[in-house]
Amino acid sequence: MPTNQYISIFINRPVGAVPGGGGDPGGGEPLADNPASGIEIGVNVSPFYSFQPSHKMRKDIFHICQDSWRTPTAADIASFNYFSTTGTLTSQDSNGYPTGYGTAASAGAVLLDGNNGTAPTGTYVVEFDAVGSVSGAVQVWEGSIKTLTYLDTLGNGNVRVTFNYTGGTVLVLVGPDVYVSKIKMYENTFVNDDLDTEPWQQAFLDDLSGFSYIRYLDWIHTNNSVEDTSGNLNPVDYFSHSNVTKSLPIEWMVDLANRTNTDMWIPIPHLAEQDLITYWVDYIRDNLNPGLKLYLEWSNETWNTLFTQAIYIINQASNPDIAALTADAFTGRLYFHGQKSAEMFKWAYDSYIAGGRSTDEIVRVVAGQQVNTFIAEKNLDGACYFGASAFGGVGGDLATTAVNLETSTVVDLVAIGGYVYYSASYDDTLPVIFSGDWNPGTGSMPGADTSGVFYNVTADGTVGGYNFSANHIIVAAQASGFAFGDPSEETYTNWTDASTWYQASGSIPNTMTGNDAAVSALISIMNNDVQDRISDFNTHDSVISPRGIKISIYEGGSHLTPSKADVPGAAGSPETDPELRILQLTSSSVGMENIYKDLISGLSAINDEIKFSHFGMHTRSTNTGQFGFSEDFGLNSGKLDALHYFIEQSGKE
Repeated sequence: MPTNQYISIFINRPVGAVPGGGGDPGGGEPLADNPASGIEIGVNVSPFYSFQPSHKMRKDIFHICQDSWRTPTAADIASFNYFSTTGTLTSQDSNGYPTGYGTAASAGAVLLDGNNGTAPTGTYVVEFDAVGSVSGAVQVWEGSIKTLTYLDTLGNGNVRVTFNYTGGTVLVLVGPDVYVSKIKMYENTFVNDDLDTEPWQQAFLDDLSGFSYIRYLDWIHTNNSVEDTSGNLNPVDYFSHSNVTKSLPIEWMVDLANRTNTDMWIPIPHLAEQDLITYWVDYIRDNLNPGLKLYLEWSNETWNTLFTQAIYIINQASNPDIAALTADAFTGRLYFHGQKSAEMFKWAYDSYIAGGRSTDEIVRVVAGQQVNTFIAEKNLDGACYFGASAFGGVGGDLATTAVNLETSTVVDLVAIGGYVYYSASYDDTLPVIFSGDWNPGTGSMPGADTSGVFYNVTADGTVGGYNFSANHIIVAAQASGFAFGDPSEETYTNWTDASTWYQASGSIPNTMTGNDAAVSALISIMNNDVQDRISDFNTHDSVISPRGIKISIYEGGSHLTPSKADVPGAAGSPETDPELRILQLTSSSVGMENIYKDLISGLSAINDEIKFSHFGMHTRSTNTGQFGFSEDFGLNSGKLDALHYFIEQSGKE
């Protein structure tokens, strides 16, 4: 599932007993024996966003600046509005640096914008090349405070200046009468490092230790990508690599793979032409260390209409090659996905053969959807039909012999999602609504008593004038602990009754209150869902394995996402928002570690050579959820502990 697709957390009715009972919320022993032979653990590397800990990936953090320049006019500058975009640049060089200012009096690059404290404060260095001798070549602003001005009175050349960063938004302002390029910004501790030959921060490399492969979905920005030809790629020295529709440099990805000894999983953008695909594959062929593999997948979740790639294949159903095979538009979309996959696989094989590298180091991947087999089956049928002649398989007649198509000559791996949310076994889904009168740091609820201080709940299910469905569980603040109420069961005159009802159901031990009770509730739900995910995987395997193909997980793990759409005006951080704090605590709990062990163990019992790709590395809990295996570099979590358990068992670590 993509970074920008969100679902609500749900509590499902009825809820089973919490495994392991008391102690650590959601603790206890995992349900399975945790077999681990043959498992490979990979990770979808997190994107470069200034509001996440991604600044700790590379030493130079200027590359995460926003991808468009601020362009204040002279009037803007006179009124100290340096962040304005009212001016217009007339020209930029091949790396995006301004060369003609037009109506703009200067150009500003914004970085660490809204970073929520992810970047450490302290002394930083700004380094750049300047051509010209006019004063004011570079200014650095933090918020509305100018921290330094570089006055170029000595002529041209490379310049280093330092400033003190206190935690706000940084604006690097350049020009207009000096040509400035090759800007870098880094912590002073790296001042003596060669950032070109040693670009990665050690904490980032350490947290990748032991993983078998990296999936570069969010570095290529495969979702909604506009990449089509190699000539339209941003150069490796482009001033910003934070554009969410443009790929990061392939040079960075190959360098990281070599340094971490990890295979590369590349989801190719849907608009990519042969020129771009062969450009990337040629570079990987010539520069990826011998023995490391290239996993090739065409696009990502082309069934997911949140993304432009899904709209793209919808429009391909009338393609003559496809229309000749089926009159069903949905099936045609899937055949087209298979066609593009087979076409890409052939170009990659041709590249490796031409360069003298073994095609055994290419893994051809076709993806399916977690909850049904039809998408994977028809994607495979299309790949086999269109790829048979190139790879020596039997194409057959799709109309009559699709089930018998020989696919393993064209495709090596089928990958589906492996996410744990709420249990799909129950018909009723009950979004959680948290009370605001709650101390997220301690889990205590001072001052709340009978009516629920967040929103008053009336008998008709209306909460503070906001109409919720009858199936919501309302979570309110109590001095004695969390109170859970279900308005669909009966009308509660006060929250004490609600708390008594929910605890009497056996879902939460009576001794648990506050944070522990809420974490236990969520862990118990996710335990139920583990078996659903294993069942989905088994169903896929029963269909895919007879075709000589293994099945794995392209993205998986927990999806803990707040129900913000259900709560008017709710937003914030784990320090201020009770729901986000609960998600944060749940993610790091021992209960979550056991869920991961049960999930991966159950999947590996079906395919003992499974490749499990965790979605995300480090992401902060925000009002869009918490997806990574930890919140910051060097921090332990239940998720990360479980992943390393399997890494250790595989002998990789």
